[in-house]
Amino acid sequence: TSTYHYIVSNHLANNGSVNVTNWEQGLYTARVFTWDTRNNVDTLTVEFEVTEQDNEAPVVPTLLSVLSEGEGFRIRWLPNTEEDLAGYHLYFSYDMETWTSNHDESVLTDTTSELIVPSFPQDMVIYFKLTAVDNAPFPNESEQSDIYGLRLGNPNEQFAIIDAYDRIGGAWTESTHPFVALLGQRLDRIGLPFGTVNDDLFELDTTYYLPPGKIIYTLDDTDPLPSSLTEQLLNSI
Repeated sequence: TSTYHYIVSNHLANNGSVNVTNWEQGLYTARVFTWDTRNNVDTLTVEFEVTEQDNEAPVVPTLLSVLSEGEGFRIRWLPNTEEDLAGYHLYFSYDMETWTSNHDESVLTDTTSELIVPSFPQDMVIYFKLTAVDNAPFPNESEQSDIYGLRLGNPNEQFAIIDAYDRIGGAWTESTHPFVALLGQRLDRIGLPFGTVNDDLFELDTTYYLPPGKIIYTLDDTDPLPSSLTEQLLNSI
């Protein structure tokens, strides 16, 4: 209905950007004009939308397993159910101190629940943690999942570390934990391969069976183990 002129550049002493906090929600068109002292003129037109602010991050994703597969490994997780879910960020580390992410929501979209790495060096340890992100204009990222790990090696010597710790309270008050990875660090120090399994996997995937004759570390909490896991443990005795 009329003409507005904004200084869109920020300055050292103040923010000169357009503040839409009190604008009504809806679609808008911004047109920016620029010209020089020789009367050369150009125009940029941008359409944008003012929406309700979204500061709510997705819930923490649940890793289900990090297990060897062929010459590599497969990572599985429980899909998040948020309607505005964009995908996931997967972080990895070789020492649990320096973390890197090469896979974001452009690769691990909202419809993915696993990642297959076809090859990985033998006798090398790697740790993973996962976050979920939404599709807000300024994406919200969830807290990080439990830390799981893997070390490839001789299948006859491989450990299966079962994560059955879900309790929050008492000595541990955080929503996620690194207990499985800490066990993996100790196995790695003595050169033993291992994989990681969440005890929820035995209820979600009844086709999964632990390799027979392997040594298993369990981190049991106050809840009972899944019946399918208990049955497998009894049959392996």
